[in-house]
Amino acid sequence: MAREIFSDLANKWALLIIEALGDRTLLFGELRDEVEGVSHKMPTQNLRMLEHNGLIHREVTPSSRHGSSTPTPNPAGPVLHPSTAATRAVCRKIGTATT
Repeated sequence: MAREIFSDLANKWALLIIEALGDRTLLFGELRDEVEGVSHKMPTQNLRMLEHNGLIHREVTPSSRHGSSTPTPNPAGPVLHPSTAATRAVCRKIGTATT
């Protein structure tokens, strides 16, 4: 079980989604805007997986075709934040170097 959850968290989109959510609730479109370069499909798959693993609470409202996600208290948050922050810093350096 722990191996499966760790494998799910090792997914780059999952880490970026967890970081984007932080301690707040975001609508699906807001979350997609926060995570640069993500397709429509990837947040949906990852939100379902994170909800299945108990890392977020996800609520889908069929009438508006929008969903929102809220992180649940997660002891891994303080560990994951430095990893995602470092990844973003490297991406900024790469972006600056290529422009």
